[in-house]
Amino acid sequence: MKENVIALLKLGKIPDSDKMSDELFWQYENLLQSKEHLTFEEAESLIQLFSEDSDSDDCWDLNWGLLHLIESVELGDNIEQYRNMIARCNNSNFREILTQRLDNYIRFQNEPPSDSGISPDFTFTLTPK
Repeated sequence: MKENVIALLKLGKIPDSDKMSDELFWQYENLLQSKEHLTFEEAESLIQLFSEDSDSDDCWDLNWGLLHLIESVELGDNIEQYRNMIARCNNSNFREILTQRLDNYIRFQNEPPSDSGISPDFTFTLTPK
């Protein structure tokens, strides 16, 4: 497992902002900036680190950083495995976002390229093998 994934697991779930110090925020922020693709094992270990469900936007940026890191997984032909992993996400808002983005990815993969020059309405980073 990559060092940043191990460190994120040691930090645990992203806390609400009232429990977040500046130092802790920057620890999460730095660890989420990895440029390396995750393995499925790593992505599965991180899927439950989102903040708890809340109506507030506590630590929204960190949660989005976690989403992008999880989406860096090398997908290949493992769409159902990825969908099952999403189902285990501890935050219903981000579970819904991940599901929608996967559905958009699948739809985009099955559509012929557009000659309009307009890119799709999402920025999905799942990496095909």
